[in-house]
Amino acid sequence: MKLSKIVMVCVVLGIFATFLVSNIHLKAQQAMNKNELITSIVLETFENNDKGWYASGSKYTKTGFPQWQTNIENWPTSLFGQKGDPANKYCFGVRTSYYRMGYNYLWILPKEPLRIPGIAKAFYIWVWGANFMYDFEIQVTDYTGVSYSLPGGKLNFLGWKILRMDIPAFIPQSQQQLPRIKNLQFDRFTIWTNPGAPLENFYIYLDQFSILTDIALETYDGDALNNVNQIWTNPQSNQQTGGQ
Repeated sequence: MKLSKIVMVCVVLGIFATFLVSNIHLKAQQAMNKNELITSIVLETFENNDKGWYASGSKYTKTGFPQWQTNIENWPTSLFGQKGDPANKYCFGVRTSYYRMGYNYLWILPKEPLRIPGIAKAFYIWVWGANFMYDFEIQVTDYTGVSYSLPGGKLNFLGWKILRMDIPAFIPQSQQQLPRIKNLQFDRFTIWTNPGAPLENFYIYLDQFSILTDIALETYDGDALNNVNQIWTNPQSNQQTGGQ
């Protein structure tokens, strides 16, 4: 009886060990096949307003607001130090006030949406907060035209802080055929008020907007031929007039 139990235990342990080794090999193979090339790309430094950044408010925004200001000389010292960087010394500022409580919103956006390179993993933005219990979000649109809101958290902090907004895996950013990458589009930052939060004299400053992205699918032999819109500007055809 004891011998049979020992044999049974050995068999079970053997099966478990085989499964464990197979699982390890499978995960290793999946990791090798993933073929990612993750890099950080700065989308906006706010050193100038060449992208035409501006602000827009919801219905109950006070007259004359929101207001925005470019070339404000300040920066996150955690990023550039006390002395700063001559090439990165400005930030972008917005202020606004509301006259009615509720879920008011503030949009901060460029004149044209920003095309996001690669397969985006996460957005980062340095935000100066004034300890308001407001919510910060990013709005993006995928290649099918569906829009998404990516939460960045509360703005109830003092001074500069970096906010991270992860891009969920269910948002489509690629296809099997070339061109494989179907780029996301950044639309705007959105700040929401909350009932009970102060309504007046809200200030926010932004700096160093960047993206963590996978560009592996964009680099291959002949990838320049992916620029379809540039290459096929004046194609020839043997199609005859008259629909023949």
